[in-house]
Amino acid sequence: FAGKLDKSASVCARKGGPAVRIVIVEDEAPIREGLAKILHKINPDYELVGKAGDGKAGYELIRRMEPDLVILDIQMPKMDGLSMLRMLRKEQNHCRVLILSAYSDFNYAKQAIELDIENYLLKPIKIPELKRALGQIEEELDKEKSQDKVFTVQGIFIGCLNGQLAPDR
Repeated sequence: FAGKLDKSASVCARKGGPAVRIVIVEDEAPIREGLAKILHKINPDYELVGKAGDGKAGYELIRRMEPDLVILDIQMPKMDGLSMLRMLRKEQNHCRVLILSAYSDFNYAKQAIELDIENYLLKPIKIPELKRALGQIEEELDKEKSQDKVFTVQGIFIGCLNGQLAPDR
């Protein structure tokens, strides 16, 4: 039991939990590579687990890597970002999604919102805007992960030991 506690504690790379696992799906190589570098500068604990240059490759990568966050372009070859996201949502994949698009068309934004995205940023990307969006997503993930920890057998047991939880009377 103590071994499990030590193991989970060592995984914590940032306040409250493990690093955010990120996949970038963007067809423009300079943007894709630039994002990868920027992410590490914004937070060295972000873990880039994969990059894809089109929607079809992105779809397979996301299914295989199960990231916390996908940074996604809309217009891409082989499969557009919204179609890819629609397929993932049908499979009950609820990863967080940050859309980067050159299109300010309300129809794209509306479809993206219906697919439960976290944010929709327009290209060219402004670093402060990206930082703010990533920070909000990170906070949501922290809350979600801390709730998951509390409601495990281990979390309940530790809560009882620490006097944080009391039996019903």
